[in-house]
Amino acid sequence: MKRKLCILLALILLLGVMGGCKKATETQPPPASQEPSQAAASPSATGYTPETYPWHEAYLIDDPTYWSGLRMQADYFSRGAIPKALPTATKTPDQIKVGFIASQSANDFFEQLLAEAAIAGEKYGYDVSYLVADNDVDKMVRAFEDYTAQGVDVIIFDPVERDTANLAVRTAVSNGVAVIQYGIAVASEVPAITSLTGNYWGCGFEVGKYTMSQLADYPTIKAVLSVGRIGSNHRPCGFITGMIVERTRQNGNPMSMEDAMILAYNYTKQVYAEGSVDIPEADLFIASVDTTAAFRYDLSVVAAENLMTAVPDAQLYIAETDTIAIGAIRGMENLGINAGSDILVTTICDGLQEAAELIKEGKLLATGYNIPSVFIDVAFNLVKMIWEEGFDASNMPAVTPMPTVVVNKDNVDKYMNPGKPFIKGLDLLKIQTIDEQWAQFLAANPAP
Repeated sequence: MKRKLCILLALILLLGVMGGCKKATETQPPPASQEPSQAAASPSATGYTPETYPWHEAYLIDDPTYWSGLRMQADYFSRGAIPKALPTATKTPDQIKVGFIASQSANDFFEQLLAEAAIAGEKYGYDVSYLVADNDVDKMVRAFEDYTAQGVDVIIFDPVERDTANLAVRTAVSNGVAVIQYGIAVASEVPAITSLTGNYWGCGFEVGKYTMSQLADYPTIKAVLSVGRIGSNHRPCGFITGMIVERTRQNGNPMSMEDAMILAYNYTKQVYAEGSVDIPEADLFIASVDTTAAFRYDLSVVAAENLMTAVPDAQLYIAETDTIAIGAIRGMENLGINAGSDILVTTICDGLQEAAELIKEGKLLATGYNIPSVFIDVAFNLVKMIWEEGFDASNMPAVTPMPTVVVNKDNVDKYMNPGKPFIKGLDLLKIQTIDEQWAQFLAANPAP
Protein backbone atom coordinates (compact mmCIF):
# COMPACT_ATOMS: atom_id res chain seq x y z
CA MET A 1 0.00 0.00 0.00
CA LYS A 2 2.82 2.36 0.85
CA ARG A 3 4.43 1.71 -2.55
CA LYS A 4 1.15 2.60 -4.30
CA LEU A 5 0.80 5.71 -2.19
CA CYS A 6 4.31 6.89 -3.01
CA ILE A 7 3.68 6.41 -6.73
CA LEU A 8 0.47 8.39 -6.54
CA LEU A 9 2.00 11.20 -4.52
CA ALA A 10 4.84 11.45 -7.01
CA LEU A 11 2.28 11.80 -9.80
CA ILE A 12 0.44 14.49 -7.88
CA LEU A 13 3.62 16.44 -7.30
CA LEU A 14 4.35 16.32 -11.01
CA LEU A 15 0.92 17.79 -11.58
CA GLY A 16 1.86 20.65 -9.27
CA VAL A 17 -0.58 19.79 -6.55
CA MET A 18 0.37 21.03 -3.15
CA GLY A 19 -2.01 18.84 -1.17
CA GLY A 20 -2.38 19.46 2.50
CA CYS A 21 -4.11 17.67 5.30
CA LYS A 22 -7.56 18.96 6.04
CA LYS A 23 -9.56 18.36 9.16
CA ALA A 24 -11.51 15.14 8.64
CA THR A 25 -15.27 15.37 8.40
CA GLU A 26 -16.67 13.80 11.53
CA THR A 27 -19.89 11.87 11.93
CA GLN A 28 -21.62 10.50 14.98
CA PRO A 29 -21.01 6.72 14.84
CA PRO A 30 -24.36 4.92 14.64
CA PRO A 31 -25.07 1.68 16.50
CA ALA A 32 -23.74 -1.60 15.17
CA SER A 33 -25.38 -3.16 12.12
CA GLN A 34 -29.01 -4.05 12.60
CA GLU A 35 -32.11 -4.66 10.53
CA PRO A 36 -33.17 -1.45 8.73
CA SER A 37 -35.59 0.51 10.86
CA GLN A 38 -38.86 1.36 9.13
CA ALA A 39 -40.12 3.55 11.99
CA ALA A 40 -39.77 6.78 10.05
CA ALA A 41 -42.00 5.52 7.26
CA SER A 42 -44.55 3.75 9.44
CA PRO A 43 -48.04 5.31 9.49
CA SER A 44 -48.49 4.07 13.05
CA ALA A 45 -45.39 5.96 14.18
CA THR A 46 -45.83 9.23 12.28
CA GLY A 47 -49.18 9.13 10.51
CA TYR A 48 -47.52 9.64 7.13
CA THR A 49 -45.21 7.86 4.74
CA PRO A 50 -43.46 9.56 1.81
CA GLU A 51 -46.25 8.21 -0.38
CA THR A 52 -49.12 9.58 1.74
CA TYR A 53 -47.69 12.88 2.98
CA PRO A 54 -49.57 15.95 1.58
CA TRP A 55 -46.64 17.34 -0.40
CA HIS A 56 -46.38 20.88 -1.66
CA GLU A 57 -46.37 20.71 -5.44
CA ALA A 58 -42.81 22.04 -5.53
CA TYR A 59 -41.50 18.73 -4.18
CA LEU A 60 -43.24 16.82 -6.97
CA ILE A 61 -41.52 18.55 -9.90
CA ASP A 62 -39.74 15.75 -11.73
CA ASP A 63 -36.85 17.71 -13.24
CA PRO A 64 -33.75 16.75 -11.22
CA THR A 65 -31.32 19.04 -13.06
CA TYR A 66 -32.91 21.94 -11.16
CA TRP A 67 -32.78 20.49 -7.64
CA SER A 68 -29.37 18.87 -7.07
CA GLY A 69 -28.90 18.69 -3.30
CA LEU A 70 -32.57 19.34 -2.45
CA ARG A 71 -34.56 16.34 -1.23
CA MET A 72 -37.75 15.85 -3.22
CA GLN A 73 -40.55 13.36 -2.54
CA ALA A 74 -38.88 10.53 -4.47
CA ASP A 75 -35.70 10.90 -2.40
CA TYR A 76 -37.53 9.60 0.66
CA PHE A 77 -38.66 6.32 -0.94
CA SER A 78 -36.91 3.31 0.60
CA ARG A 79 -33.84 1.79 -1.11
CA GLY A 80 -33.51 -0.96 1.51
CA ALA A 81 -34.44 -3.80 -0.84
CA ILE A 82 -31.71 -2.96 -3.39
CA PRO A 83 -28.68 -5.29 -3.00
CA LYS A 84 -25.48 -3.29 -2.50
CA ALA A 85 -22.82 -5.91 -1.68
CA LEU A 86 -22.55 -4.69 1.90
CA PRO A 87 -20.30 -6.62 4.28
CA THR A 88 -21.70 -9.28 6.57
CA ALA A 89 -18.96 -8.84 9.18
CA THR A 90 -16.64 -6.08 10.29
CA LYS A 91 -12.96 -5.89 9.36
CA THR A 92 -9.81 -4.31 10.73
CA PRO A 93 -8.29 -1.44 8.71
CA ASP A 94 -5.47 -3.58 7.32
CA GLN A 95 -8.06 -5.98 5.88
CA ILE A 96 -10.00 -3.31 3.94
CA LYS A 97 -9.21 -2.89 0.23
CA VAL A 98 -10.41 0.18 -1.66
CA GLY A 99 -10.30 0.96 -5.37
CA PHE A 100 -10.35 4.71 -6.06
CA ILE A 101 -11.15 6.15 -9.51
CA ALA A 102 -10.96 9.84 -10.45
CA SER A 103 -12.60 10.79 -13.73
CA GLN A 104 -9.84 13.27 -14.56
CA SER A 105 -7.04 15.41 -13.13
CA ALA A 106 -7.36 18.38 -15.47
CA ASN A 107 -7.94 21.17 -12.95
CA ASP A 108 -7.36 22.17 -9.33
CA PHE A 109 -10.55 20.51 -8.10
CA PHE A 110 -9.75 17.04 -9.43
CA GLU A 111 -6.06 17.27 -8.63
CA GLN A 112 -6.95 18.13 -5.06
CA LEU A 113 -9.40 15.21 -4.92
CA LEU A 114 -6.50 12.89 -5.74
CA ALA A 115 -4.26 14.50 -3.15
CA GLU A 116 -6.96 14.23 -0.48
CA ALA A 117 -7.66 10.60 -1.40
CA ALA A 118 -3.97 9.75 -0.93
CA ILE A 119 -3.96 11.45 2.46
CA ALA A 120 -7.18 9.67 3.51
CA GLY A 121 -5.89 6.26 2.47
CA GLU A 122 -2.83 6.73 4.66
CA LYS A 123 -4.86 8.16 7.53
CA TYR A 124 -7.36 5.29 7.66
CA GLY A 125 -4.75 2.60 7.04
CA TYR A 126 -6.54 0.94 4.12
CA ASP A 127 -5.00 -0.81 1.13
CA VAL A 128 -5.98 1.73 -1.55
CA SER A 129 -5.34 1.52 -5.29
CA TYR A 130 -5.72 4.69 -7.36
CA LEU A 131 -6.49 5.37 -11.02
CA VAL A 132 -7.20 8.47 -13.11
CA ALA A 133 -9.60 7.67 -15.97
CA ASP A 134 -8.61 10.74 -18.04
CA ASN A 135 -12.26 11.18 -19.10
CA ASP A 136 -12.00 7.83 -20.92
CA VAL A 137 -15.11 5.67 -20.46
CA ASP A 138 -13.29 2.47 -21.43
CA LYS A 139 -10.52 3.20 -18.92
CA MET A 140 -13.12 3.68 -16.18
CA VAL A 141 -14.79 0.35 -17.05
CA ARG A 142 -11.45 -1.49 -17.12
CA ALA A 143 -10.65 -0.07 -13.68
CA PHE A 144 -13.92 -1.51 -12.36
CA GLU A 145 -13.04 -4.89 -13.85
CA ASP A 146 -9.49 -4.81 -12.49
CA TYR A 147 -10.57 -3.77 -9.00
CA THR A 148 -13.23 -6.49 -8.97
CA ALA A 149 -10.66 -9.09 -9.99
CA GLN A 150 -8.36 -7.84 -7.21
CA GLY A 151 -11.10 -8.47 -4.66
CA VAL A 152 -11.51 -4.94 -3.32
CA ASP A 153 -14.25 -4.39 -0.77
CA VAL A 154 -15.47 -1.11 -2.23
CA ILE A 155 -14.89 1.13 -5.24
CA ILE A 156 -15.04 4.89 -4.68
CA PHE A 157 -15.40 6.65 -8.02
CA ASP A 158 -16.37 9.72 -10.01
CA PRO A 159 -18.24 8.74 -13.21
CA VAL A 160 -16.90 9.69 -16.61
CA GLU A 161 -20.30 9.04 -18.20
CA ARG A 162 -23.51 8.28 -16.33
CA ASP A 163 -25.10 5.38 -18.26
CA THR A 164 -21.89 3.38 -18.63
CA ALA A 165 -21.08 4.06 -14.98
CA ASN A 166 -24.48 2.72 -13.92
CA LEU A 167 -23.80 -0.52 -15.78
CA ALA A 168 -20.34 -0.78 -14.22
CA VAL A 169 -21.84 -0.31 -10.76
CA ARG A 170 -24.45 -3.02 -11.34
CA THR A 171 -21.78 -5.44 -12.57
CA ALA A 172 -19.47 -4.74 -9.63
CA VAL A 173 -22.23 -5.18 -7.06
CA SER A 174 -23.38 -8.43 -8.69
CA ASN A 175 -19.81 -9.66 -8.21
CA GLY A 176 -19.74 -8.73 -4.53
CA VAL A 177 -18.03 -5.31 -4.69
CA ALA A 178 -19.76 -2.36 -3.06
CA VAL A 179 -19.66 1.12 -4.67
CA ILE A 180 -19.67 4.68 -3.34
CA GLN A 181 -20.05 7.31 -6.05
CA TYR A 182 -19.07 10.95 -5.82
CA GLY A 183 -19.42 14.04 -7.99
CA ILE A 184 -22.51 13.04 -10.00
CA ALA A 185 -25.82 12.01 -8.44
CA VAL A 186 -26.76 8.37 -8.89
CA ALA A 187 -30.30 7.31 -9.80
CA SER A 188 -32.23 5.76 -6.92
CA GLU A 189 -32.50 2.33 -8.55
CA VAL A 190 -28.73 2.00 -9.16
CA PRO A 191 -27.20 -0.20 -6.43
CA ALA A 192 -24.49 2.18 -5.24
CA ILE A 193 -24.50 2.72 -1.46
CA THR A 194 -24.92 6.45 -2.08
CA SER A 195 -23.50 9.25 -4.21
CA LEU A 196 -21.71 12.17 -2.57
CA THR A 197 -22.46 15.40 -4.41
CA GLY A 198 -22.19 19.11 -3.96
CA ASN A 199 -25.32 20.72 -2.57
CA TYR A 200 -25.62 22.92 -5.64
CA TRP A 201 -29.22 24.01 -5.19
CA GLY A 202 -28.66 24.53 -1.46
CA CYS A 203 -25.55 26.65 -2.05
CA GLY A 204 -27.50 28.71 -4.55
CA PHE A 205 -30.37 29.18 -2.11
CA GLU A 206 -28.20 30.26 0.82
CA VAL A 207 -25.92 32.50 -1.27
CA GLY A 208 -29.02 34.01 -2.89
CA LYS A 209 -30.49 34.88 0.50
CA TYR A 210 -27.20 36.32 1.70
CA THR A 211 -26.69 38.35 -1.48
CA MET A 212 -30.15 39.86 -1.21
CA SER A 213 -29.49 40.69 2.45
CA GLN A 214 -26.64 42.89 1.21
CA LEU A 215 -28.97 44.59 -1.28
CA ALA A 216 -31.72 45.56 1.14
CA ASP A 217 -31.26 49.28 0.38
CA TYR A 218 -31.57 48.79 -3.39
CA PRO A 219 -35.14 49.59 -4.54
CA THR A 220 -34.55 47.50 -7.66
CA ILE A 221 -31.62 45.40 -8.82
CA LYS A 222 -30.30 45.06 -12.36
CA ALA A 223 -28.14 41.98 -12.75
CA VAL A 224 -26.28 39.84 -15.26
CA LEU A 225 -25.70 36.10 -14.99
CA SER A 226 -22.69 34.08 -16.14
CA VAL A 227 -22.92 30.27 -16.10
CA GLY A 228 -20.65 27.49 -17.27
CA ARG A 229 -22.95 26.06 -19.90
CA ILE A 230 -26.52 25.80 -21.10
CA GLY A 231 -28.27 23.40 -18.73
CA SER A 232 -26.54 24.69 -15.60
CA ASN A 233 -29.88 24.82 -13.83
CA HIS A 234 -29.57 23.89 -10.15
CA ARG A 235 -27.28 26.67 -8.92
CA PRO A 236 -29.16 29.57 -10.61
CA CYS A 237 -32.52 28.06 -9.63
CA GLY A 238 -31.47 27.86 -5.98
CA PHE A 239 -30.01 31.37 -6.12
CA ILE A 240 -33.20 32.90 -7.53
CA THR A 241 -35.25 31.02 -4.92
CA GLY A 242 -33.11 32.50 -2.14
CA MET A 243 -33.34 36.00 -3.60
CA ILE A 244 -37.13 35.78 -3.71
CA VAL A 245 -37.43 34.42 -0.17
CA GLU A 246 -35.20 37.11 1.32
CA ARG A 247 -36.67 40.02 -0.68
CA THR A 248 -40.26 39.13 0.17
CA ARG A 249 -39.20 38.93 3.82
CA GLN A 250 -37.65 42.40 3.55
CA ASN A 251 -40.84 43.74 1.94
CA GLY A 252 -43.01 42.44 4.79
CA ASN A 253 -44.80 39.78 2.75
CA PRO A 254 -42.64 36.67 3.21
CA MET A 255 -43.04 33.89 0.70
CA SER A 256 -42.48 30.25 1.58
CA MET A 257 -39.46 28.52 0.14
CA GLU A 258 -41.74 26.10 -1.71
CA ASP A 259 -43.73 28.85 -3.45
CA ALA A 260 -40.47 30.58 -4.34
CA MET A 261 -39.10 27.31 -5.72
CA ILE A 262 -41.88 27.10 -8.29
CA LEU A 263 -41.35 30.70 -9.37
CA ALA A 264 -37.59 30.24 -9.57
CA TYR A 265 -37.97 27.04 -11.58
CA ASN A 266 -39.95 28.91 -14.23
CA TYR A 267 -37.75 32.03 -14.11
CA THR A 268 -34.62 29.93 -14.63
CA LYS A 269 -36.17 28.34 -17.70
CA GLN A 270 -37.18 31.76 -18.98
CA VAL A 271 -33.76 33.39 -18.60
CA TYR A 272 -32.17 30.64 -20.70
CA ALA A 273 -34.94 30.68 -23.29
CA GLU A 274 -35.20 34.46 -23.67
CA GLY A 275 -31.82 35.78 -22.49
CA SER A 276 -33.32 37.93 -19.72
CA VAL A 277 -36.02 37.73 -17.07
CA ASP A 278 -37.91 40.12 -14.81
CA ILE A 279 -38.47 38.78 -11.28
CA PRO A 280 -40.84 41.28 -9.62
CA GLU A 281 -41.10 39.28 -6.38
CA ALA A 282 -37.38 40.01 -5.80
CA ASP A 283 -37.32 43.46 -7.42
CA LEU A 284 -34.73 41.82 -9.66
CA PHE A 285 -34.15 42.09 -13.40
CA ILE A 286 -31.58 39.75 -14.95
CA ALA A 287 -30.82 41.75 -18.06
CA SER A 288 -28.52 39.27 -19.79
CA VAL A 289 -27.14 35.75 -19.41
CA ASP A 290 -23.92 34.32 -20.82
CA THR A 291 -23.51 30.54 -21.15
CA THR A 292 -20.03 30.38 -22.69
CA ALA A 293 -17.72 30.46 -19.65
CA ALA A 294 -17.32 26.65 -19.65
CA PHE A 295 -16.08 26.89 -16.02
CA ARG A 296 -12.77 28.21 -17.37
CA TYR A 297 -10.95 31.32 -16.21
CA ASP A 298 -10.01 32.59 -19.68
CA LEU A 299 -13.51 32.21 -21.11
CA SER A 300 -14.98 33.77 -17.96
CA VAL A 301 -12.87 36.90 -18.59
CA VAL A 302 -14.35 37.19 -22.08
CA ALA A 303 -17.87 36.49 -20.82
CA ALA A 304 -17.60 39.36 -18.32
CA GLU A 305 -16.28 41.74 -20.94
CA ASN A 306 -19.23 40.88 -23.18
CA LEU A 307 -21.84 41.10 -20.42
CA MET A 308 -20.56 44.39 -19.00
CA THR A 309 -20.34 45.92 -22.46
CA ALA A 310 -23.91 44.86 -23.16
CA VAL A 311 -25.25 45.94 -19.74
CA PRO A 312 -22.90 48.70 -18.46
CA ASP A 313 -25.33 49.79 -15.73
CA ALA A 314 -25.59 46.33 -14.13
CA GLN A 315 -25.50 46.49 -10.32
CA LEU A 316 -24.96 42.78 -9.61
CA TYR A 317 -22.85 40.15 -11.38
CA ILE A 318 -23.99 36.60 -10.59
CA ALA A 319 -21.33 33.96 -11.31
CA GLU A 320 -22.18 30.27 -11.16
CA THR A 321 -18.79 29.21 -9.75
CA ASP A 322 -15.67 30.72 -8.23
CA THR A 323 -13.62 30.30 -11.41
CA ILE A 324 -16.25 32.22 -13.36
CA ALA A 325 -16.28 34.98 -10.72
CA ILE A 326 -12.49 35.26 -10.61
CA GLY A 327 -12.36 35.54 -14.41
CA ALA A 328 -15.23 38.03 -14.36
CA ILE A 329 -13.42 40.33 -11.93
CA ARG A 330 -10.38 40.34 -14.24
CA GLY A 331 -12.63 41.04 -17.23
CA MET A 332 -14.13 43.99 -15.39
CA GLU A 333 -10.67 45.32 -14.59
CA ASN A 334 -9.88 45.19 -18.31
CA LEU A 335 -12.84 47.53 -18.82
CA GLY A 336 -11.89 49.83 -15.93
CA ILE A 337 -14.72 48.54 -13.72
CA ASN A 338 -13.99 47.93 -10.04
CA ALA A 339 -15.68 44.90 -8.49
CA GLY A 340 -17.07 45.68 -5.05
CA SER A 341 -17.52 49.41 -5.66
CA ASP A 342 -18.77 49.91 -9.23
CA ILE A 343 -20.65 46.60 -9.20
CA LEU A 344 -21.28 43.82 -6.69
CA VAL A 345 -20.10 40.34 -7.61
CA THR A 346 -21.29 37.10 -6.02
CA THR A 347 -20.59 33.46 -6.78
CA ILE A 348 -22.72 30.48 -5.92
CA CYS A 349 -20.14 27.87 -4.98
CA ASP A 350 -16.78 26.14 -4.95
CA GLY A 351 -14.65 27.48 -2.10
CA LEU A 352 -11.44 28.35 -3.89
CA GLN A 353 -8.84 30.04 -1.69
CA GLU A 354 -8.54 32.79 -4.29
CA ALA A 355 -12.26 33.49 -3.94
CA ALA A 356 -11.83 33.76 -0.16
CA GLU A 357 -9.04 36.28 -0.69
CA LEU A 358 -11.31 38.32 -2.98
CA ILE A 359 -13.98 38.30 -0.27
CA LYS A 360 -11.46 39.69 2.22
CA GLU A 361 -10.51 42.38 -0.32
CA GLY A 362 -14.17 43.37 -0.70
CA LYS A 363 -14.33 42.44 -4.38
CA LEU A 364 -16.58 39.41 -3.91
CA LEU A 365 -19.67 39.14 -1.72
CA ALA A 366 -19.77 35.42 -1.01
CA THR A 367 -19.17 31.88 -2.17
CA GLY A 368 -20.62 28.50 -1.27
CA TYR A 369 -19.05 25.25 -0.13
CA ASN A 370 -17.95 22.57 -2.63
CA ILE A 371 -14.43 21.55 -1.67
CA PRO A 372 -12.59 18.28 -2.39
CA SER A 373 -11.51 17.52 1.16
CA VAL A 374 -15.14 17.23 2.30
CA PHE A 375 -16.04 14.76 -0.47
CA ILE A 376 -13.07 12.54 0.36
CA ASP A 377 -13.45 12.81 4.13
CA VAL A 378 -17.08 11.70 3.90
CA ALA A 379 -16.34 8.85 1.47
CA PHE A 380 -13.56 7.31 3.57
CA ASN A 381 -15.36 7.90 6.85
CA LEU A 382 -18.38 6.10 5.39
CA VAL A 383 -16.12 3.14 4.55
CA LYS A 384 -14.94 3.15 8.16
CA MET A 385 -18.49 3.28 9.50
CA ILE A 386 -19.64 0.37 7.34
CA TRP A 387 -16.63 -1.98 7.29
CA GLU A 388 -15.08 -1.25 10.69
CA GLU A 389 -18.07 -0.22 12.83
CA GLY A 390 -20.91 -2.25 11.31
CA PHE A 391 -23.11 0.70 10.26
CA ASP A 392 -26.20 -0.52 8.37
CA ALA A 393 -26.04 1.36 5.05
CA SER A 394 -28.74 -0.68 3.33
CA ASN A 395 -31.19 2.23 3.21
CA MET A 396 -29.04 5.25 2.53
CA PRO A 397 -30.35 7.89 0.11
CA ALA A 398 -29.20 7.73 -3.49
CA VAL A 399 -27.73 11.20 -3.02
CA THR A 400 -25.88 12.52 0.04
CA PRO A 401 -25.22 16.23 -0.52
CA MET A 402 -22.35 18.02 1.14
CA PRO A 403 -22.87 20.69 3.84
CA THR A 404 -24.32 24.01 2.73
CA VAL A 405 -22.11 26.86 3.92
CA VAL A 406 -21.94 30.51 2.84
CA VAL A 407 -18.49 32.04 3.15
CA ASN A 408 -18.65 35.84 3.40
CA LYS A 409 -16.91 38.81 5.00
CA ASP A 410 -18.16 37.83 8.46
CA ASN A 411 -16.68 34.32 8.58
CA VAL A 412 -14.03 34.18 5.84
CA ASP A 413 -11.08 34.38 8.21
CA LYS A 414 -11.69 30.95 9.72
CA TYR A 415 -11.81 29.34 6.27
CA MET A 416 -8.62 30.93 4.93
CA ASN A 417 -6.10 28.31 3.81
CA PRO A 418 -3.03 30.19 2.48
CA GLY A 419 -0.89 28.31 -0.01
CA LYS A 420 -3.62 25.75 -0.79
CA PRO A 421 -6.06 25.80 -3.71
CA PHE A 422 -9.19 25.44 -1.56
CA ILE A 423 -10.44 26.85 1.72
CA LYS A 424 -10.41 24.74 4.87
CA GLY A 425 -12.96 21.97 5.22
CA LEU A 426 -14.28 22.66 8.70
CA ASP A 427 -17.97 21.89 8.52
CA LEU A 428 -19.31 18.53 9.59
CA LEU A 429 -21.67 16.22 7.74
CA LYS A 430 -23.71 13.66 9.63
CA ILE A 431 -24.36 10.53 7.59
CA GLN A 432 -28.07 9.67 7.69
CA THR A 433 -30.26 6.88 6.40
CA ILE A 434 -33.49 7.61 4.53
CA ASP A 435 -35.48 6.68 7.64
CA GLU A 436 -33.56 9.21 9.72
CA GLN A 437 -34.02 11.87 7.06
CA TRP A 438 -37.76 11.18 6.86
CA ALA A 439 -38.18 11.48 10.62
CA GLN A 440 -36.25 14.76 10.51
CA PHE A 441 -38.41 16.06 7.65
CA LEU A 442 -41.63 15.26 9.54
CA ALA A 443 -40.35 16.97 12.66
CA ALA A 444 -39.63 20.14 10.68
CA ASN A 445 -42.70 19.94 8.45
CA PRO A 446 -45.66 18.52 10.37
CA ALA A 447 -48.54 17.96 7.99
CA PRO A 448 -51.74 19.96 8.54
